[in-house]
Amino acid sequence: MKLSMDVAHELHRQQLIKAYNNAVKRKDWQAARNYRDELNILIAKKVALS
Repeated sequence: MKLSMDVAHELHRQQLIKAYNNAVKRKDWQAARNYRDELNILIAKKVALS
C-alpha cells in the first residue's frame, strides 16, 4: 500500500511542478503561487505521514 501511495505522491508532485513551470512561462504569477502552495502542502502531508 505504501508503495502505491509513494508513486501517486510522486506523480502528483511532478504534475504540480510541470504546471508551476508552465504558469511561470506564461507569467501567470497567481497560478504559479497557487501551484507552489499546493506543492508545499503535498510535501508537508508526505512528511507528516512518514
